[in-house]
Amino acid sequence: MTDLNTVCLVGRLTKDAELVQKGMSGMKVLTFTIAVNRDSKKKDSEEWEEKTSFFDCALFGDRAERMQRHLLKGKAVSVQGHLEQDVWEKDGERRSRIKVVPERINPFVERTPKAQGTEAPASPEEDVAAKETEELAGDEFDQFSASDDIF
Repeated sequence: MTDLNTVCLVGRLTKDAELVQKGMSGMKVLTFTIAVNRDSKKKDSEEWEEKTSFFDCALFGDRAERMQRHLLKGKAVSVQGHLEQDVWEKDGERRSRIKVVPERINPFVERTPKAQGTEAPASPEEDVAAKETEELAGDEFDQFSASDDIF
């Protein structure tokens, strides 16, 4: 039997991604958290409520440094990857947590409608971000996969 460990999330970054170097090797690790909203029906009611889940992510290696400037608070992103469990001991207690290890990261460029029904950037800064994202789409984002030496 083949096991499956795949996750796909679409949400918003809760804060700017943080780049740190770990251990003696100095491996770069980019950490960020994604907030994902979902609607669920309240118990014993016909009302719906929005619930938010927060997912910690960790990107390793050379791509971590290149991706940092694109992963900013409030930005919408799609992350595809796998789950990994960290296990450690603190004060004699075994602890663990699950994180997402991205294999693909796709930022969304938000646009506002023009008067004629076509979409336009909301600001000059977003126009620059949109062009930059389009330029990188074939390099860092769409082609980013685990086989691209991130470990």
